Amino acid sequence: PAALRLKGTLDVNALQRALNELISRHESLRTTFHEDQGALHQVIAPSLSVEIRRNDLLHAPEHEREALAQEWVNAEARKPFDLARGPLVRVGLARLRATEHFLVVILHHAVCDGWSLAIFFQELAMFYDQYAAGKTECSLPPLPVQYADFACWERETIRGARLERDLAYWKTNLAGAPASIRLPTDREPGATSGLAARLRITLPKPLLEAMAGFGQQEGTTLFMFLMSGLAITLSLWTGQRDLVLGTVVAGRTRRELENLIGCFMNFLPVRARIGGAETARQFLSAMRATLLEAQTHQDCPFERMVEAVNPQRR
Repeated sequence: PAALRLKGTLDVNALQRALNELISRHESLRTTFHEDQGALHQVIAPSLSVEIRRNDLLHAPEHEREALAQEWVNAEARKPFDLARGPLVRVGLARLRATEHFLVVILHHAVCDGWSLAIFFQELAMFYDQYAAGKTECSLPPLPVQYADFACWERETIRGARLERDLAYWKTNLAGAPASIRLPTDREPGATSGLAARLRITLPKPLLEAMAGFGQQEGTTLFMFLMSGLAITLSLWTGQRDLVLGTVVAGRTRRELENLIGCFMNFLPVRARIGGAETARQFLSAMRATLLEAQTHQDCPFERMVEAVNPQRR
C-alpha cells in the first residue's frame, strides 16, 4: 500500500483515465494467477478497467476528516486480494477539502515491488498531466518487453550450468555461517508479543555529507558505508565476528526491465567477517568487495539458495 496527499485542484475524471491507461500499458496490472493440475499459470486479461473508489468526507466536521481519512486508508490497505479473480490493484480517493485529497494505491506483491511503485506514480502523473490538459489520447514510448517475457527468459536462462555455478558460489560463501546472531534482546527469539519493532534514525545533513564524501574517497557507495557500520555495531553488541546480514536487490539487471512494473526483487545474504585487527577503512573495503561479489550472483532465486545451503533455522 501507498498513500499520497494531493493538494490543489484535482480533475478526478483525468485521474481515472490516467489509471486505466497505465493498466493498459502494463500487463502485470491485468494479471491473475490460476492453478491447473498443481501448476500455477499467469493469466493476462486483454483489457481491464479499475474504478477509483471515492470517499467524500466534506460532510464530516473538518477537525475529524484527517482521522477519518487515515482510518479509511488503513481499512482499504487491509482488504485481501483474490489472486484468481483480481484485479490485483486497488485505488481509492478520499476528499478532505475541495483542494485536498488522499490517494491510496494498493498493489499485490505478486505484481509489484518497491521499484515498481515509483514507476506507477511517475507514469500515472504523466498520463494525468496530459489528460488534464485536454488531450484525448496519451502515450509513452512502448515497453520493449512485458513481465511474462521476463518470467519466460528467467526460467530458460537461470537453470542448468548457470544456476549450478551460482548455487556453488552461495554454498561456498555461506559454508559454516552462524545459524543466528546473539542479539541482546529483552525476550527469547521466537517469542511473540504482538508488537512490531521499528526504529527510524534521522542523520544530520553535515554527517550524511561527510559519510558520503568519505565513501566516495574510498570508492564505495553510501549503502556500503552503512552496511559496514551496521556489521561493526552488531559485532560489538554480540561479540560475534562472523555475521550474515540480509538485504534486498532490485533484480533489474537488464535495461529492458528498468521501466517495467512487476516483482523482480530478490533477497541476498551478505557474509560479514570481522577479523578484529583491521581498521574501519580496511573493513569498508572488504565489505565493498563482498557486496559487489554477492550482487554478481544476485540472479539466483533466494528460495533455491536456501534449498541448496539448507541452513539451521530458528
